Amino acid sequence: MPKHNLMLLVIVFSVIGVGAALSIPFVFNESYSVASSYTTDQLESMVSSSYDLAGVPLVSAPSDNEMIDYSITGGGSAPGGTTETKVANLKRTLNCRVEPENPIVHKEALLLEAKHPGDYTIEQVSAIYSYLKENWRYVRDPRGLDYLNYANESLTVGKDAGCAGAGDCDDFAILMSALVESIGGTSRIILAQNNSTGGHAYTEVYLGQLNATNNRINDTINWLKQTFDTDKIYTHIDTDTKDIWLNLDWSADQPGGPFFKGSRHTLISVRDQYEKTSLRPPEGFETNKHAAETVKLSKPAETSTSSQDEVSYQNSTAPSRASYSTAGGADALIDQGIAQNNGGNYEVAAGLYDQALGLDPENYLAWDLKGLALRGLGKYDEALSCFDKAIAIESNRDNAWKDKGDTFYIMGQYQEAENCFDRAIQIKPCSDYWKQKGEALMGMGMDKEASDSFVMAQRGVSCTN
Repeated sequence: MPKHNLMLLVIVFSVIGVGAALSIPFVFNESYSVASSYTTDQLESMVSSSYDLAGVPLVSAPSDNEMIDYSITGGGSAPGGTTETKVANLKRTLNCRVEPENPIVHKEALLLEAKHPGDYTIEQVSAIYSYLKENWRYVRDPRGLDYLNYANESLTVGKDAGCAGAGDCDDFAILMSALVESIGGTSRIILAQNNSTGGHAYTEVYLGQLNATNNRINDTINWLKQTFDTDKIYTHIDTDTKDIWLNLDWSADQPGGPFFKGSRHTLISVRDQYEKTSLRPPEGFETNKHAAETVKLSKPAETSTSSQDEVSYQNSTAPSRASYSTAGGADALIDQGIAQNNGGNYEVAAGLYDQALGLDPENYLAWDLKGLALRGLGKYDEALSCFDKAIAIESNRDNAWKDKGDTFYIMGQYQEAENCFDRAIQIKPCSDYWKQKGEALMGMGMDKEASDSFVMAQRGVSCTN
């Protein structure tokens, strides 16, 4: 059973009223290293078209005067009573439980951080996360009762039991927040609801403001990528301030791992009366900032003219092209379309691909890229039609099958997605396609089959090789 199925929050909630502020999930990867120039509409469009963020909602930030309706489940799936309270009251409760000034909490934080010298670094926060994740013991609350541990309470139980702490996911989130705050950091707690698996809670840590002068966000992100051997770091961007928050959920694989999927995520700020503190990379760590701020396109190799030359894409919203052959005019238009697509200008990109197709109607690449642009606009049916046209031209290429599968997955049509990933695997049995097939199988509740696919993914080679 997936870990997040075990991490049931004792409360399932709905927000009455709509908060004005939003946090948008954002994945830092090879193609999208920064988003300081992106508008809110562009960011929202990226979420709707991203395979990695399928099933992850925007985070609403209700005001203190708004009401939250709780449905108590007692840590399991049995129904319980309901209660209603103001956001301000819930914030007050969480602030009491997140107690960074408590001597037991502060001592634990100091012991963890003494092994990692520096002035509030991502290495220190990662040490807290890794210690808690590896040594936490899950224990659900009493039936029908919402019990929130004080941070020192979780630590005291853990000391007696020989572990880091014990409780359910909201207790884990509270302790994570307390330890981060105890070393001078800034945290917040997100309440999440999944209609299939129940409720959940997780903590995020503040990285900094994307538009701030001399911010170290890129260096921090790149340290995480190198340390945890990943090319994707999951964050939230506040649309009003461009503040960046890093996921510290227990259900993730590492700091900045994938988000818990659900129908609603709601922000509850803690200790927000204090000025936010930005995280730093460890001393001496610095990456090439200019390279990190630039979206690079792979230019085509000119040495091959075979129609079977492979086309590669860095991800679903930022295509690049490797070796392929097109007519000269169409080739230039496709290049322009890729640049527009990388900037989130999907409508302009689709128009450029249309012009390329006017010159070369049987251009496989133009049809596939147009499908990606249309998907970025949320026009899923039209995107699927484009992928079908690409497949009709060259059915033995893996990219269009993969892109079609991604689109079905975003639409929640997991069986159709799995069928497409199967076809991609038949053409090119690489790790990414096996992983995507596993995700689709999980969406259908076929955990055993999904596990088998993930095993194949671990054994396979990268699809970009």
